Amino acid sequence: MSSALQPLSPVGDPNEPTAHGIGQSTLRAIGFLSFYDRFATAPMIVSIASQRHIEFASAAMLVTVYALCYAIGQPVWGIVSDRVGRLRVIRIALIGAIAFSLATVASPTFTVLLVSRAGCGLFVGALFPAVLTLIGDRHVGVARVREVSAVQTFTALGTTLATLTAGALCTWTDWRIPFAATAVGALVLLRISKGMPEPVARDLGGGRDLRAAFGYRPVLLYVLGIVEGALLLGIFTFIAPAIEHTGRSTVAAGALAATYGVGIIAGSRLVRAVSTRIALSGLIAVGGCLLVLALLVAAAGAASALALTVAAIMIGLSNSFLHGSLQTWATSVAPAARATTVSFFVGSVFLGSSLATSLASPFVSRDLPAVFLVSAGLAAVLTVIAAPLRARWATVRVRTRAAR
Repeated sequence: MSSALQPLSPVGDPNEPTAHGIGQSTLRAIGFLSFYDRFATAPMIVSIASQRHIEFASAAMLVTVYALCYAIGQPVWGIVSDRVGRLRVIRIALIGAIAFSLATVASPTFTVLLVSRAGCGLFVGALFPAVLTLIGDRHVGVARVREVSAVQTFTALGTTLATLTAGALCTWTDWRIPFAATAVGALVLLRISKGMPEPVARDLGGGRDLRAAFGYRPVLLYVLGIVEGALLLGIFTFIAPAIEHTGRSTVAAGALAATYGVGIIAGSRLVRAVSTRIALSGLIAVGGCLLVLALLVAAAGAASALALTVAAIMIGLSNSFLHGSLQTWATSVAPAARATTVSFFVGSVFLGSSLATSLASPFVSRDLPAVFLVSAGLAAVLTVIAAPLRARWATVRVRTRAAR
């Protein structure tokens, strides 16, 4: 049987870390909150610029500093989590999110607002990697894939809710309301996590070793993360402007692009259904093919709102299969430094997204179909490389265990 079709073990390695203490529903809610806050600012940029009487470019800096601090904090949070514990990092991050969200709401000047959003990016950036790490600690085999997919459903809901409601709330009420919602949500989650015991993990190889996060295979996964982030997240940024360019309003374009979240939710359910029959390498291959097709559809239908909406849905589906599988891989490639590895992987995805956005932006206004077409070619290369690498890694891992 092909390695891509071999089912994941529902049990996994009995020596692999397990964890207890924080409920799955709480982890999913944390994932929801982190993605809600991450995507809430972009739909409000125009309104914030108008209400604060500043230039659009200045208001857009709110997204830039948030993403920058989110990415910069990843290596730090990963190392801290491996040293002091996952749940402790989550609590620190929630406290920071509450403080800086309240500072955002109360900011008297744009400078204070900018610093407050940067602080939110730094602390909220610790939440999702910690969630992934706890899933890696607690679950093995197919259970790990299913739980990552379940969390993806909630992150998609957070993304969709932020995309659809933040701009409307900002227009109808005040731009402070969506940021206040983050503070309230973080306070509730902090209260829920109070008193929960720190999860305990039994590390492979007899203990933690941060050097494991910088071995050949983890570093190779980070490189894949950069490319994947560039194509899956960075290029997706241009879908909404492309829909708007077809003549749709900004609100309509945002709503149609938000169908990306629908694709993630549907894809997550599919992944959970097939994960017992298809290995992670097979899921990566399916996700990569979906991404290639989505970008080809976007290239061929760059002047059609319908085609671009279909592309957005397919990119969401790809996210569940491709990105979810690479995230799952990141939780197991270096168990002795799981939190550090996951954080570096998340940081690499953000780095790739930022690079793609900055590098492709000058060409978008000139020839958007070409941007999508070139991206489709790169997605094909990514798929051809990533799926076999995962299959080979899984084979080597099985042989290593058998030799023990």
